[in-house]
Amino acid sequence: MLKNIQNLVSHPNVTDSFPSGHTTLVFAFAISIYLYNKKIGIFLIILSVFVGISRIIVGVHFPLDIFVGFLIGSAVPIIVHYFVSKKQYAKK
Repeated sequence: MLKNIQNLVSHPNVTDSFPSGHTTLVFAFAISIYLYNKKIGIFLIILSVFVGISRIIVGVHFPLDIFVGFLIGSAVPIIVHYFVSKKQYAKK
């Protein structure tokens, strides 16, 4: 029964799937916006979740690829925001 399943898109190079670059990018953008505007940020985070899920549905990523992309895409803007805001307070 599972023999008839085909991917929606072809993804020739499987070795570059970890972590998901698409998920990392959209989560980094969404979290960056969230740190400055909560309403728009929440909307973008929800869209980012759909991007991650769609990458799994199309068959180009495994759930772990998406999860690690989420972690990296969320951690980097938070760390940068922390150091930038700390530096701004040091100037005052």
